[in-house]
Amino acid sequence: MRRAVPMLLGALTVFSACAENAVGPAGLNPDQDRVAQSEVGVPPPDPQLPNTIDTDGDGLPDTAEEILLRQFRPSWYFDGQEFIFPISIAQWGLATGSISQGSSRIPYNNLYTLKNAALSLSRGVMKPTGFFIVGNREDDAPVYVDAVPMPETFSVGGKNELVWLHYYLFFGDDAKLILWPNGLRHRGDWEHICILVERSAAGIRQRAPVKLHFHHHGDLDVSSTAYAWHADYWGYRHPRVYVEAGAHGMYRNPGRGPVGPHNSNAGSPDNPLDNPLRFMASHWSTRFGQAKDEKEILQRYRGKWGDSGGSPKGPLQYNNSCDHDYVKRPRSFSFRLSDC
Repeated sequence: MRRAVPMLLGALTVFSACAENAVGPAGLNPDQDRVAQSEVGVPPPDPQLPNTIDTDGDGLPDTAEEILLRQFRPSWYFDGQEFIFPISIAQWGLATGSISQGSSRIPYNNLYTLKNAALSLSRGVMKPTGFFIVGNREDDAPVYVDAVPMPETFSVGGKNELVWLHYYLFFGDDAKLILWPNGLRHRGDWEHICILVERSAAGIRQRAPVKLHFHHHGDLDVSSTAYAWHADYWGYRHPRVYVEAGAHGMYRNPGRGPVGPHNSNAGSPDNPLDNPLRFMASHWSTRFGQAKDEKEILQRYRGKWGDSGGSPKGPLQYNNSCDHDYVKRPRSFSFRLSDC
């Protein structure tokens, strides 16, 4: 999915916003630059798409959801020791395996057979074959996304008409480097960051997020700004997310987590801003093909993504207000900041 960048643009810049009182893109200082990096990014959706279509019926049109999700999408930053990279649900299916539930077992070897197994044994356990599903650093693995509008009465810092944006990466395996080779690991690894934004910020380049939640190991970093921002071709600035090597926890700052490092010595040559967005809820782009099949698996499969004790359920199968996860697509009052 790479696009050529016109030479006249030169290198775009990654901006630092280390101070806690920084307000995000609107308050960035060019003197705080850390790294020069050219990132193409992804343009807004087709302007010819009617802006009244609301496929999931949540009161936020598909075009507004897509603009916000593209505008604030994170730039993933991998540690130099990372060897397990994101994959798609379709790639997970091609890795082959089976789903078991009670005495029933259905094998899969591609997305179509995975979907059949997942919908038939919707509370089962996926058992992939092989040892590691490592992915490829250069692949354009999808980012699984959702946008959940809050009620008008929900406000943070005097701001209302807010929308939670969810960004998930899917890894075939979790391997905790500090404990390797005999330490904890599990098959299937859903990791995420959530960003709270103003609905009115759609299409305005200098508007900052209201809150950023970087999730890792049942905990999270909560901040009103990122450690660093990536400016893209279109003039939008994206928060950098440091990904813990092996375990894939998402962090605001570079450093070392409880089971692995998440330092700034690698980056992401794949250009994460160019990776496709895959909508987990109903959206105009999920009506056909691979996007439709993956969405249906995410919405209807309630079992485990892996056969080890720590293997997770999918991103739509929890109901924890702090994690912004849910058993079914929630109503906006399901979410509260007070629990975080």
